[in-house]
Amino acid sequence: VIESITTCKIPPFRKQQPALWFAQIESLFQIHRVRSDDGRYHLVIGALDSKAIQEIADILASP
Repeated sequence: VIESITTCKIPPFRKQQPALWFAQIESLFQIHRVRSDDGRYHLVIGALDSKAIQEIADILASP
């Protein structure tokens, strides 16, 4: 199965409704056949804004 990571466009992170955002991107992962945890991780991190990245910087430093 080929993953379509390059065509999977993740919407901007919704801090007020993170559960809905994750549900939405989970559907996008299914549509685009993004199955690997590594691919999912990088797509999610890439969709976060700078404020969200700063809030989880310690987690990103040691995944």
